[in-house]
Amino acid sequence: MRKLGIGLLFLFILGSQACLYIPLSEKKVLAGKPIADAEFSFIKTGVTTKADVIRHLGNPTVFWVDERIFTYSWKMRKGVFIICSFQDCDGGDVGKKYILLVQFNRDNRVTRFEKTVRRLFVSYGDHLTDWVGQGEKRPSLPASNKEDPFHQKAVVLIRISGEVGGKPYPVFSRSMFSDYNVSLSLSGFDSGGEGTRMLWNRFPSDETRKQGWTYFLLKPGTHYLAVHSRSEDGSVGRKGYWRINVPVDTKLVYAGTIHHLGRIKKFWFGGTRFAPYKRFTRNEEDLAHKITASHFPDLGSPLTVLMRPYRGTFIFKNPAKHKKSE
Repeated sequence: MRKLGIGLLFLFILGSQACLYIPLSEKKVLAGKPIADAEFSFIKTGVTTKADVIRHLGNPTVFWVDERIFTYSWKMRKGVFIICSFQDCDGGDVGKKYILLVQFNRDNRVTRFEKTVRRLFVSYGDHLTDWVGQGEKRPSLPASNKEDPFHQKAVVLIRISGEVGGKPYPVFSRSMFSDYNVSLSLSGFDSGGEGTRMLWNRFPSDETRKQGWTYFLLKPGTHYLAVHSRSEDGSVGRKGYWRINVPVDTKLVYAGTIHHLGRIKKFWFGGTRFAPYKRFTRNEEDLAHKITASHFPDLGSPLTVLMRPYRGTFIFKNPAKHKKSE
């Protein structure tokens, strides 16, 4: 009877629009490296140092400089969902997001630590600020104040260029949506280093798109850019991070160029793709000034703050304390 009931339920789901959630034990790791309670039992407030924590647990996921907080993040599968329509079914994993938070004093000794669970629809940044201030947000002017420099976004211009056999290659083959050749994702304080893949790209014009120029609208602070591209075997993966600093009270920033050397590969079903095998950054400040003068004339000359290749812990500072000189 039990098998019959399951079968009837499955037929019911197939025959109508429905969503089914199946809870599971937390055995599958979806992201990060899990830390068991016993693994951080060595931590003693007022005694354990920052060096002790790194020695036992490794480098943290995020270091929030202003509040001297380490975070270690991971996600476990707690269930799966199935969504069915009249024609087919689809589904996926449902994750539970854990964050181990460790705070230090000015002498680099632990003052507080806790294993937490980030709630659904609560950003990484809000989770951290809530933990620090028990719901008290970071000091800032009201969001409605148009003169607030910490809410004003800057236009951040970059170039993603390509080269095949010594000749320029247009990396962005599409005018708007995520590309076959490369796609971009950005991580900031609110995401805690969890990159948000950009479904569409912004270009000053169609002509500059062909040249690889694209731009973001970013708040002051530190951001991490990831470039995702296809390897020669066709697999898609992240090819490193670049750290972008956006100073306070800046309207226009040129953050540099990421140049790709690559080869042309054919799809099995027709068409071609760009497969980069080497990439490096360079400064094309003079070209950036021409682009911005033509397409962003009201914003003045861009401030050049070159992005840097980056690996390791995501380091963030409060935007209110982020200076132009950094």
